[in-house]
Parts: sequence; structure tokens; C-alpha cells
Amino acid sequence: MSNKTNEISSGTQDELHINIGVPPPPYEASSEPSSKAVYDVKPQQIPYQHNASTIVYVEGNNDQSKVPKQRTCLEKYWNPVMDPMAWTSLLYFLFIAPVIALFAHIWCGVMLVCAIISLIFPPLGFFFCVGTAWSFRALGRLELITATMCTRKHKPSHMYPPVFHTSSQLASHTDTGNGMIRYGIHICLDKYTWMCFLYFSFINIAYSAVIWFLVLAFFILAFSPLMIVAMPLMCIICKKLGKSKVKMSEAILI
Repeated sequence: MSNKTNEISSGTQDELHINIGVPPPPYEASSEPSSKAVYDVKPQQIPYQHNASTIVYVEGNNDQSKVPKQRTCLEKYWNPVMDPMAWTSLLYFLFIAPVIALFAHIWCGVMLVCAIISLIFPPLGFFFCVGTAWSFRALGRLELITATMCTRKHKPSHMYPPVFHTSSQLASHTDTGNGMIRYGIHICLDKYTWMCFLYFSFINIAYSAVIWFLVLAFFILAFSPLMIVAMPLMCIICKKLGKSKVKMSEAILI
């Protein structure tokens, strides 16, 4: 029993002697004889690392990102080209406005002559004159609605005049069935009816013709070698012309 104990203790000492005598890398054993091994441990510099689980880098939190980027003069000059209202105004003045102006100009002139001639036949002429007045007023409403294409979320300064009734009839709640002749006289001689006739017969046709040639000239220059200068200028002019068209139509027709 004592022999086994000695063998175990001697084996343990050999193991301890091996572990102490031969230190694992990267440590070096001390040259001084001692019962305890002394190791010269050099602290290693571990690079600093952020803990990804606790630190989240949010792009844009830097103070430099809060500084607005200054645009160049060329970018500011080309900014109206990106506005959709400028191109909507361009399409309106090139295709929609001249068609409405030409049609309304011919319609008002022909219908007025026919209405005057129809007065020779009182029963038929009366209804024809009332229908002519309705058509003038309907064209006025169409002009007011289509002109708002050139503006964004436009609210008219006043309520649109009615088409089949006069403003005085709506204010007094007059029933059209009480006097058909009186209703016809009021609708034909109403201010809105004649303002529509004057607007489409003289003002709108002249204005639309001048604006059409002006916008067409800038449109041709915008897609020419002068595009860098002409295209932003075309968009700026179209936006301003669109706002002026809305103000003009409302000032005359409302």
C-alpha cells in the first residue's frame, strides 16, 4: 500500500515538475531557481472594439450631416424644371387653352347671330336664346375649371356663378316655374352671361394666341442647343403665366 502511495506521489511530482519546468507559450520561465515558477507576462495591447450588441451607429447623427448642403447656382436655376406644375402649365397653354379659346370664340359669335335671327320666331327664338345663354355660362364654368390646372390646390376667391340660374334667383329662392318668360329674360340679360360672351369673343382669343406663340418659342428653344438656359426659363415663365391666367379668368368671370 505504501509502495502505491509513493508511486502516485512521485508521478504527481513529475507531472508538476513538467508543468512548472516547461511553461506554455508565449510565457518564458524565470532563470532564478525557485520552488515556485515565476513568469514574465507581458500585457498585450488588445485593440479597442465597439460592442455591436450595445452600440448602434446611426448614420446622420454626426454634426456634419446637420449642415444643409449648399446648392450651386446652376442647381438653383434648374430647380423649376423639377416642378410638375410648370410642365402642366406648358401642356395647358400649348394644347388645352388654344382649343378652348378657338372653339368658344367661334361658338359665341355664331350662336349670338343665330339667337338674334331666331327672335323673328318668338316661341322658337325664346328657347333658342335661353339655350344660347346657358351655353355661354357653361363655357365660362369650363374655363374656370380648366384654368386651375396651372395652380396647385387652388381655391377661388369667390364661389363660381351658377350655370342654369342667376345669382339673384338663387339669393331670392325664385322658382323658375312661376314665370318662364321672366326666367328667360333674367338668364339672357344677366351680367355673367354677357361677361362670358365678351371674354370668349375678344379677351381670351387674343390672350391665348399671344401666349401660345410665346410658349411655343420657348418650347423650341428649350430643346435646342440652348437647353441649359432656355428650359428653366421656359418653366419659370409657364408657372407665372398659369397663375396670371387663373387670376384673369376669375377677375372677369366671377
